[in-house]
Amino acid sequence: MDLLPRLHNAKTLRIVDPTTIEAELELGFGVKVHRKIKLEGIDQSIVPSYLKNKAQHVLVVLIGGKKIVVQAATNTIDPLVRGRVYLDETVHGNPVGMSCPPGAEREMLEVSEYIRWIAGKDFELNEVLFTLNGKRPKGA
Repeated sequence: MDLLPRLHNAKTLRIVDPTTIEAELELGFGVKVHRKIKLEGIDQSIVPSYLKNKAQHVLVVLIGGKKIVVQAATNTIDPLVRGRVYLDETVHGNPVGMSCPPGAEREMLEVSEYIRWIAGKDFELNEVLFTLNGKRPKGA
């Protein structure tokens, strides 16, 4: 019998770098823990050094302070958790990265896949803003 990976509701607390976040994970029964989460599926090689600040800013706009779902690939007891992160809020259009995590009831934006896509657009902030609010900024 295959067990589905455990999904944890969480809230983003801080963006550490373009591939790592800090979040408060809900473990159940009212238990919450703070963990650093290494975004599975992306690595530093997709972020050229000259775009690191821009990439980090895009991640702050995309998930900073927002509700997320973490599909942990490592034990949540560890101080650094590796896993997939999904934005648990409404997105607009049909952005790259929409998928239904195993055990979830609806599609969510898988952050690593979206970041890999937006990296190909040099971390264009207007694309992120459109994904989040469905409107293109004036002059864009």
